[in-house]
Amino acid sequence: MEWILLTSLDISSVEEALEVISIYKNRWKIEEIHKTLKSGFRAEQLTLNSAFKLQKAIALMLPCAIEVFRMLQKQKREPENLASGVLTTTNIKILCKLNKRKSNYTPTYKEAWLWVGYLGGFRGSKNSAPPGQITFWRGWRKLMDMTKGAELFQS
Repeated sequence: MEWILLTSLDISSVEEALEVISIYKNRWKIEEIHKTLKSGFRAEQLTLNSAFKLQKAIALMLPCAIEVFRMLQKQKREPENLASGVLTTTNIKILCKLNKRKSNYTPTYKEAWLWVGYLGGFRGSKNSAPPGQITFWRGWRKLMDMTKGAELFQS
């Protein structure tokens, strides 16, 4: 296979070429985060009447989109590690209650991804792939609403 990568950077060594490839590979991470902003937050449908207001809205949305991407990466790379590093205690208790687990149970990244995906509409049939980023995002929003409600109720 042969491919051409166009760049404006000067390349005069193999190391420089590998650096450009590394930069290009990171571009796909940005594309995934953009997908969450575009499809999950529906950023393109915002009807703000100034670029400044749009920048502020995206600045608020971006950390959430990055968190969804981070969870996706952990679910792929560390599926059996416990999700307590990403989920709060309240998040975990809610997910355990919804999935009929004991409240002191801590799901793995893979389980958490599936459970949040169920909240987002994932059906979980035997032959289906894991929930996608947008389905996860929908579930994540529901989980955040439930978590806020639980925290308000506790206070």
